[in-house]
Amino acid sequence: MPAFCKLQDYVRAEYVPRTRLSVAASGLPDGSAYYALLVREQTSTDLGVDEIHGIGLKEVARLCKAIEHHDGVLSSPARLTALARAITTSTSTSPNRGPSER
Repeated sequence: MPAFCKLQDYVRAEYVPRTRLSVAASGLPDGSAYYALLVREQTSTDLGVDEIHGIGLKEVARLCKAIEHHDGVLSSPARLTALARAITTSTSTSPNRGPSER
């Protein structure tokens, strides 16, 4: 038990005070360039981060409109919650699928 107390003291006194407040890459030195590099490496496009973000916003708007269109099917919050859960937990809709699954 003394080892755990020592670890707890270290985490509280030394480790936590030196951590960053943000997990965003932009909080790092040259963070914007680093993030742009990650986007280029993780996507199959040469579009910039702002362009990709814009595409994402348009897609969210399109999906919201499609959901509103199917209001009869998704008329209750419980059904909408179930749909959202199914989408977020399905391996077929996961962005982390391997290349052979795309």
